[in-house]
Amino acid sequence: MRVLLQSFLCLIFLTNISSGSGDAGTESPFAFGTGARDLALGGSSLANCDATTAPYWNASGLTGTNRLAISSFLCRLYFSDFSYQYFGLAMPTLDYGNFGLGIFRLGIDGIEKRDASNLLLGEVSDNWLAIYLAYGYSVSNYNLGLALNLEQHSLDSYSSTSSPGLNLSASRNFKLKTKWLPEITASLSGRNILSPRAKLAYKTVDYPVSAEAGVAATLIPPLKWNQSTSISAKLTKTEGINPGLAIGLEHSLYEMFHIRGGLRENKLSAGFGINYRFIKFDYALVDRDLGLLHMFNLMLEFGKSVDEKRKIRDLKREAEFNQLMQKRLTSQSNEMVTELVREGKKFLEDENYDRASTAFDRALFIAQNVGVDTSDIHELAEEARYHLEEARVKKLCQQHLDSATVRFESSDYITARYFVQLALSKCPESRQAIALLDNINNRLNELSVKTQMVERRLSEIDSLVNHGYLGQAYSEVIAISQYETEDIRVRQMLKRVRFEHFRETASSNYLKGNYRKAVIAVDSALALYPGHSYCVELRQEISRIVQVKSPAIKQSTILTTVPPDSELLKKIDKDYQTAQRLFEQGDLAKAIENWEYIEKVAPDYQSVRQYLINAYKFVGIESYSRNQRQKAIGVWEKALDLDPANQEIESYIERARKELEQLEEISYDQK
Repeated sequence: MRVLLQSFLCLIFLTNISSGSGDAGTESPFAFGTGARDLALGGSSLANCDATTAPYWNASGLTGTNRLAISSFLCRLYFSDFSYQYFGLAMPTLDYGNFGLGIFRLGIDGIEKRDASNLLLGEVSDNWLAIYLAYGYSVSNYNLGLALNLEQHSLDSYSSTSSPGLNLSASRNFKLKTKWLPEITASLSGRNILSPRAKLAYKTVDYPVSAEAGVAATLIPPLKWNQSTSISAKLTKTEGINPGLAIGLEHSLYEMFHIRGGLRENKLSAGFGINYRFIKFDYALVDRDLGLLHMFNLMLEFGKSVDEKRKIRDLKREAEFNQLMQKRLTSQSNEMVTELVREGKKFLEDENYDRASTAFDRALFIAQNVGVDTSDIHELAEEARYHLEEARVKKLCQQHLDSATVRFESSDYITARYFVQLALSKCPESRQAIALLDNINNRLNELSVKTQMVERRLSEIDSLVNHGYLGQAYSEVIAISQYETEDIRVRQMLKRVRFEHFRETASSNYLKGNYRKAVIAVDSALALYPGHSYCVELRQEISRIVQVKSPAIKQSTILTTVPPDSELLKKIDKDYQTAQRLFEQGDLAKAIENWEYIEKVAPDYQSVRQYLINAYKFVGIESYSRNQRQKAIGVWEKALDLDPANQEIESYIERARKELEQLEEISYDQK
């Protein structure tokens, strides 16, 4: 009797879920659906179904999964051994969309087989098996999905496999700016667009085409607890069957505890779920025609999320890119070192010690930065510096002698003696320097008497100024300046007397109230000694009296920036990838142009600033190796603007500037 009851219930269940009307065909025995959460919501979760049940409900829902996930669903039908099972798999990829697999089993074992005489012939099984292969992909804010399904039915010795069926779906998530309603998701699905067909025991079954539309909205009440409520609805129209509506409501607390309820075909359903880390357990109680069904679902998630994997991949690509850049920089630097050493040896053979020393120093500088052995280069640099210093001392001695000779001929004997002494400090045995020093000393002795006379006259003029005899002092200093035109002491005394004259004139006119003449005189005094405290105060006092004011206008400029929109961000990402590709192709100039644009409009975008710094560093070293020091400094300064604390770039700039200063000194001395 037990086996007969089971068979009877099996027949009723299949009849209940597979009935059709007219010529529309017969629905699949798996049209009941799967997933304890989805069924607790009354099957209304078309727009927000779980990823592992998406192969059946809505293939576009696969795009929402972020980790590899599997689930198992189990339901015993009406207290019998008739089992309804489902296994689901959702597998996301980094760049190629998400894949899903769903496997249904509906069947019963141990059915007694008897002949017409009621003779027991053994036991048979009645099993349905369905496989859903699904794929989901996101394109321009739309989630698209397709699913291929295949069913197989076996009863005793009869077996049949259906032709493939095709389901298509699409969904989109809308982000809203309201606090209560942050997002809405809408979905459309076409089931059995390519209709499966199965034949068992001379009976052919065609599954009807159906269309589904679903919507899900998330509500967040303004309470202090972390909770949310979602509402979902689905409208289904199956060929030959009246439209059906399903509604579901789910309340979540701390994203861990979930309570659900739903309504489908005037039948209620309810359930709950518990999430802990990567484990999810769901239970559903569904009311059907023959009673209540208890359903259980367990889902597990594994591994790193897609976001974490993308981040790891981006970091790896960035490291590989930096390694490639460093490798190219090192290779170029090694070539530069080899070429500079070759040039230095040639200059050393030609006794061009200056250029030889410069070449060896530059080779040594670059080699130290790339970790090349510098012992041989150091010895060559020391040899060049020794010869260069020897030649420099001789040249400097001759330059000092030339300067001393010019000063001697212009009667500047003090300065001439200074340069001669510098020449003797470099070349103590120089006969030319010794002879010139003797001539200078003789001339200075001749001028000592004349100098004493000038000092006495200047002392008398100073006394006249101090006692207020400015007119007499002015006549004396004019007289002495006519034959001592080059004596700086005389010129300074003349300047002092003129200043005292203007200051006295300004004070006298101020006391008389003649402010115009006072201003002219005080301005003349300030032209001789700018900033003199007495004159400045007198000038301010006169200005205060005549009430001369100058309004000051200050202006300010307010700069505003506009954040980049989504279209600009897409362009930035495209330029970023283009710059990396250009660098790998060796076109560093165009790569820098793209990076500079990104740094201008989006300074924090990924690692563009570090790429620019490294690129500037490489271009600067390349210009430096071609003796384009000023150009190299300009490029390195761009890198220093982006990274002010970069000591390596500072050392490059300091090195190039010192070399430029040395070249300017050499050019000046040659003139």
